[in-house]
Amino acid sequence: MDLIRTVVILLVVGLLLAVSAPVNAQDERRAKDIIDAYRVWKLTDVLDLSEEDMPVFFSRVKRIGEAEAEHRQAEREAVKRIGHLLEGGAGEAELRAALGEYEKMRVAHWNEIQSLREDAASMLTLEQRCEYTVFEERFRAEIRSMIEDVRRTRGLQGPAPGAESRGAGEKGSGKGRR
Repeated sequence: MDLIRTVVILLVVGLLLAVSAPVNAQDERRAKDIIDAYRVWKLTDVLDLSEEDMPVFFSRVKRIGEAEAEHRQAEREAVKRIGHLLEGGAGEAELRAALGEYEKMRVAHWNEIQSLREDAASMLTLEQRCEYTVFEERFRAEIRSMIEDVRRTRGLQGPAPGAESRGAGEKGSGKGRR
């Protein structure tokens, strides 16, 4: 079992190298697929699902990830539209409408993701739901940490893949992520 774990970790680290400096969309997709496979493998071990429950649960979890990615993209596009309105000197009514649409979209997206999560969790016992909750947070932190470690060792300190960086003349709110 330790040999399998070592091989998987080496694959993930190799994958993270590709994620930290992706050459193209295909490399990024391949990296995501390997991370997803690693996640499924770890989750299978943590949740101890039956053979019948595994495909059902993981298809629900996959749908959550797909919906989150779709929502992030739609929200980024809405923010870009708001940015263009600001740059174009749009009036208060246009800005209010665009911001209102964006806020409604975020609430709808959050509600959809919560519904998908509840659907996936409905097939788990209370203990499994707790294990899943803890696992998700730890897994995200582990992947972030691995990516940062790879970046440090390769001397890459730029933004995460897919993250948009600010230009020199742009101002932020000063609040950062919370």
